[in-house]
Amino acid sequence: MMDCARAQEIINAAFDGPVDAQDLADAREHARTCPECDDLLRALDAFAVARPPRAPAELVERLVDIGAREAEHIRRRAAESELSDSHGRPSATEGRTRPLHWSRRFSAIAAVAAVLVTALAVAGLGMSGVFRGGTTATDTESRVQPADQPPLSFGAGESKGGAPESSAQADVAAPPLVVFESGVYRLAGPVAAEPEASALTTAGSVTSALDSADASPTALIAYRRAGDRRTLLVQTAEGELLAFEPVIRMFGGREYQLRSGAPIERFGLWPSLPARYPAPASQDGSPTFAYFGKDDAGVAVFIPHNAVSAAEGFAVAPGTEADDPAAGAPVWTWWEPLG
Repeated sequence: MMDCARAQEIINAAFDGPVDAQDLADAREHARTCPECDDLLRALDAFAVARPPRAPAELVERLVDIGAREAEHIRRRAAESELSDSHGRPSATEGRTRPLHWSRRFSAIAAVAAVLVTALAVAGLGMSGVFRGGTTATDTESRVQPADQPPLSFGAGESKGGAPESSAQADVAAPPLVVFESGVYRLAGPVAAEPEASALTTAGSVTSALDSADASPTALIAYRRAGDRRTLLVQTAEGELLAFEPVIRMFGGREYQLRSGAPIERFGLWPSLPARYPAPASQDGSPTFAYFGKDDAGVAVFIPHNAVSAAEGFAVAPGTEADDPAAGAPVWTWWEPLG
């Protein structure tokens, strides 16, 4: 039985480089029943997927200008001091031995230091948002959906997230979903007011029979609205525009979109895992996935057995709650970073 000290040592080491695969699997298994080690997994992965710190462009320009002016001031003062010494006049450093070439070296070092201090100030301002756990605009923006559909964002509370699949679950119909460029989108409803043609850009096509149980899947034109890279508009065979929103869940403060390894041919069908990931033989994810931690809503997530973080994506086991983004899917689902 692995204890916390050993598990945390392995977890930390895995984020710095390769570790023994069995040791890592044992550490993850320990974390499933240890809140402290599970929190460590989530915290480290949040750092692994965090976006690079960024300060506003205007502030960066101001600080760089201040650094450049300070560096020039340092160089000028050093040059004046060197000139004073070379003419035999008293200088601010009189009484101390100092080679003349030191002024030039000090000038260069000090100038670089001024610029470095500016850069660190910029990085510090950017990192402050990360350590405060601040949210971004995309974390809180609203999502359009029909009144009779469960929300696309997380429901509150603990999810089952890994309950054994049952024959009843296998009969559960999926919500109305389509696949565009491997990303899964959920029906938000018909577009109330048809936008001007000039406001639409052709994005590609979606292969689906939509809500028809008998028709064969066909290629339907998909559009994006100007200024909206999130909503997908799909034109039906009758010319109606339907709006779809990406199916999203949050992990480490970042958005992950549901993915499918194949088109979803009609409403009511579930997405499939990417072809590179065979369906796990067990509810613990083996041999394909290994437990990694919990997402921002407390649902268990699993990463490929040879991965050390969820930066490239993660899986969720069958049997989540109906109001979870996976909508109680009776199959394993795969999620990758959005954008």
